[in-house]
Amino acid sequence: MTILVIGKNSQLGKEFIEVTRNNVQKFLFADSTDLNLLNRKEISKFINLHKPNIVINFAAYTNVEGAEKETDLCLKMNAEAPLYLSEVTNEISSYLIHISTDYVFGNKGKAPFSPGDKTDPLNFYGKSKLIGENNILTNNPKSLIIRTSSLFSFYNNNFVKNMIMRLLKGDDLNVISDQKISLTSAKDLAKFIFKICESELINLIIKKNRIINYTNTGFTNWYEVTTYIKECLNEKALTSSQINPILAKDWESVAKRPQDSRLNIDYNFFNSINIGLSDWKEQVSAIVIDELNRLNDE
Repeated sequence: MTILVIGKNSQLGKEFIEVTRNNVQKFLFADSTDLNLLNRKEISKFINLHKPNIVINFAAYTNVEGAEKETDLCLKMNAEAPLYLSEVTNEISSYLIHISTDYVFGNKGKAPFSPGDKTDPLNFYGKSKLIGENNILTNNPKSLIIRTSSLFSFYNNNFVKNMIMRLLKGDDLNVISDQKISLTSAKDLAKFIFKICESELINLIIKKNRIINYTNTGFTNWYEVTTYIKECLNEKALTSSQINPILAKDWESVAKRPQDSRLNIDYNFFNSINIGLSDWKEQVSAIVIDELNRLNDE
């Protein structure tokens, strides 16, 4: 079995490399220098050369603010590239796993949202991801959409990591307290995707539902996440920062964000395939420890 992983430099890509490091399966990792997702001919040539049984797409335009200005690039990465991938993988009967977002919801409707709920994105990023979802579902019947929310990890730029560093610097912070969210460890999600590939659960999942939600357990908001990080650091007397709760309307932003984009998790489904889900606090604590260890080693 050959599994092609696109977007190896993303948070999920880097976590997936760690998860699969000691595995004997054949994984092929690609980034934008290996594969231009905006060129259908190049995608076709690359995929037909390697003939992967499963293609996992972690690549995306994820700058929610930037998406309001760079609409063409955002649409190409989040809508057109998935279209090309779905067409080419369908031609060779490969599975396609694609990561989407809670931001396909948020304009109307009541959270927490289940996969079958009516989508209604509030910003251009969410709209572009929704078009990408529809393109994939239309063109490859062996495709799986995994909607997730507020990814964080030891890698790259993310909210949890940024707050750890700012609190360690002693910065006073104003943090939004009235946006309800789900939080997701990229490491946990990478482990889940690896398991469904390794055990061939993907076929079983697709037969039940081609769209699933995956997050850590427990709902939260940005202010609660930040205060929890401070609590973890306070155990070692490492921060004296003040954290002030503010309302979303008082935060300057180009892109509108949902007041409530929580995702509903089907625990019965995950239990049926022997997948456990961890609490977001447990995984945030782990990132705090990893960051402190990294700083101590420098």
